Amino acid sequence: DVTTSGVSFNDDDLIDYYFWIPQLQTTFSIYDNSGNRLYLQYQDGTAFTFTDDLVISVPDDPATNAWIHMNAKSYEMSALSQTSGAEEDPVTYKQHYSAAANNSTILKGQLDVDAGVKYAISLRGARGNVNGNWINLSSGTFDKYYPKANSWITDISYVSPWIAKHPLIPFNSVAATPMVLNGTLNGFSVTLDTDLWPDAEMYESVYSTSESPTFGSTSQEKKIFSGSYTEVVVNSPGTYYIKLRPLIAGLQVCADEDIISDSVLAASTGSQYGELITEFPVSLTTFKTTIEWSSASMLWDITAMESPAVSGVINVHGVEQDGIPVGNVQYPDIDNKIGYIDTVDYRIDQYDGDSIELTTMDFNTYIGTYDGEVKTMYVSVSEIGRRLGDLQEYMYDINIKKIEVTVGVLRHYPVNIRVYQLGYDENGFDNLTLSQGNTTYHGIMDVNIIGSRGNRTIVTDAFDDGYPVLDDHNAGGFSGYIKIFGFYLLPTAQ
Repeated sequence: DVTTSGVSFNDDDLIDYYFWIPQLQTTFSIYDNSGNRLYLQYQDGTAFTFTDDLVISVPDDPATNAWIHMNAKSYEMSALSQTSGAEEDPVTYKQHYSAAANNSTILKGQLDVDAGVKYAISLRGARGNVNGNWINLSSGTFDKYYPKANSWITDISYVSPWIAKHPLIPFNSVAATPMVLNGTLNGFSVTLDTDLWPDAEMYESVYSTSESPTFGSTSQEKKIFSGSYTEVVVNSPGTYYIKLRPLIAGLQVCADEDIISDSVLAASTGSQYGELITEFPVSLTTFKTTIEWSSASMLWDITAMESPAVSGVINVHGVEQDGIPVGNVQYPDIDNKIGYIDTVDYRIDQYDGDSIELTTMDFNTYIGTYDGEVKTMYVSVSEIGRRLGDLQEYMYDINIKKIEVTVGVLRHYPVNIRVYQLGYDENGFDNLTLSQGNTTYHGIMDVNIIGSRGNRTIVTDAFDDGYPVLDDHNAGGFSGYIKIFGFYLLPTAQ
């Protein structure tokens, strides 16, 4: 048995509790207690007897303390987002350990959370199918794992709820020229030695004609960029003072004293539409096709095709990209396009030129009801079918200021170009009409892509929602190139 000094418990209160003795590296079960006396046995129920008197000290070191505990077989940590309006299930992490492991009362596990988000952290133990109560962690300290260094940063203070921040990343202070600034006709350029912070995800600059720009200012201009080079456009000429810092998940990851700064003389032409946000080529053609179901191949066979989709004027059985007949060869490539059948959108996978497989937008195969069934399918006419370029989700809010569309060939009808945030095509978008080929169009816009609405995804399409799907206004096409310009709207960094 064990006699405790300076502490006692109610009789029998500790039955079925466990006792960790660091000197023996063993966890025992408590089968009885009376006052300050504990009666121990091995966890398999066999008797335990001390061979000598053993004084169990309790130094100020959690790794060598003796502990009385419930001997949980696992612990579960929960991080619940405290973002305003958030209603989501906790993201949980469960860590198992052996009851006989070195100090089975201390859990050091990793909980993966999104940086820049405020969380309430809770913990509970479990043994078998029995879970303990959730305990909300109050303000204190914690250890953070740093993968790049394969080490833990200990005793980091936090308040509850807790804002997840990435640890500071290594700073290479010996770089000969950390940042080079050069004036341009419309602002200045920044060339950065990325060896300064090799682990950085993005960089943020703040610039002003004031000699002391600050990242927390709401009136001074800021820019986020990746890589070693960026250009900044300014409204007026003058000497600009710049500060720059590294970011991960939108948060500063360097010490304040490591922020670099410099100044540059910049010119300005007065034009400011921000930086190039995205660019992509476009090749849009609409078709009206007749397809027939083949039970043998389990594919739809194309039996006729004309372009454009509405009021078709050219039988396009084997044509070049721009609708010029070249003889009886395979049908034009409609692979990965969107087909429109009986008001429903389908994804197209094309085989051998004249056979296709159709799947619904949630990737279920669309098959015919009988061999020889015939359907009329329109290609690239619906709202989804007339999307241009790849959809891409962005890390930061964006204000789109300008779209530049270079049109090579305009096919059949004028085309209406829209730019908006995915899911917000009923508002917050701007239009540009393309009416002739061999022309570059410039559309001045003011479209916000905002994370509070959902995914920060820019949609550029050629759909005119003022007219039906099967109308001349949604039957035109073109080949060319699109560029979108704007500004990243920076969050208030922590």
